[in-house]
Amino acid sequence: IPTSFIRVADASTDKKYNQQQNGGTQSPDVHGRAIMACCEKLMVGLRPILKEEPDWRKAVLRAYKMRIPLQASEHIG
Repeated sequence: IPTSFIRVADASTDKKYNQQQNGGTQSPDVHGRAIMACCEKLMVGLRPILKEEPDWRKAVLRAYKMRIPLQASEHIG
């Protein structure tokens, strides 16, 4: 997934409930692994489309029309 298309929402409770507290270097490590897990989830649905349509934007539009999830969340403990 092109990194320019990845958006990480802030961890405030109006975006995501029950956020765990973090600090120091734990946060980048945990969030990085969560981002990778989300990208892997998204690619499960997108990979077959990308084989037929290599243009990223067109592939995502096709996935949208097919109701394939285009957002993901993950909890890394």
